Amino acid sequence: MQIKSDLELCNINLSEAEISTMKKEHFKALVKEKVREQARLYLVRLKDSHTKSKYLDETFTLQSYLKNNSLTIDEKHLLFKYRTYTYNCKANYKWNYPDTTCSFCTSIDNQEHQLTCSITSTLNLNSNSIKYEHIFGTIAEQQRIVKVLTLIDQKRSTVTETSSFIGSQAHQPGASCT
Repeated sequence: MQIKSDLELCNINLSEAEISTMKKEHFKALVKEKVREQARLYLVRLKDSHTKSKYLDETFTLQSYLKNNSLTIDEKHLLFKYRTYTYNCKANYKWNYPDTTCSFCTSIDNQEHQLTCSITSTLNLNSNSIKYEHIFGTIAEQQRIVKVLTLIDQKRSTVTETSSFIGSQAHQPGASCT
């Protein structure tokens, strides 16, 4: 009974007699092909209901930016975080933050906001021609935006670390604890 339902699930419309006359390798190859096709269809349906995977290529092959040698590992890692909405900003982790307002300005702290946040004004970025969508664009667009995003990420990390350190100081260094 289980085998019959598995064959139906995989769209293999062969009788037991037909299967028994096939060579083992041929049947295994057929099953493998059908299972892959069903898995692909399942992932396509799943992709449509998940925002983190909405830009996945339906061939499910390695994305070109990951194969490209002109990007460093760190740049690929940062692009991956942005493309999968796992970059460390409050809107991506709403369950951790009661308030998703940016720590540096009054906007919602989401990924798109990174390019326009007031903290980036101190970086003197030439980012007028850069759009958030470029994280999904051509390799040239990705190369340009990842340079800007790297600078923004470094600035956010530095400011966050500095403010965390200052905020953790209970009293001035050398002051008495009595």
